[in-house]
Amino acid sequence: MLTLKARGELVDGPLEELREELYLTRRAIQYVIDCLWELDKLPSINQLHQMFYKILWEQ
Repeated sequence: MLTLKARGELVDGPLEELREELYLTRRAIQYVIDCLWELDKLPSINQLHQMFYKILWEQ
């Protein structure tokens, strides 16, 4: 079983900023999914962290 943990935060601002944030989040998640799809087996949580932490934090 796989799960995704996310945190929501209510912020004041224009709707366009929210759309941009959602778009970037979707792209980052899709990037991880595409990378995992190409692997022969699912990595452990620690391996995932090592593979994607820096990339996702920069997003």
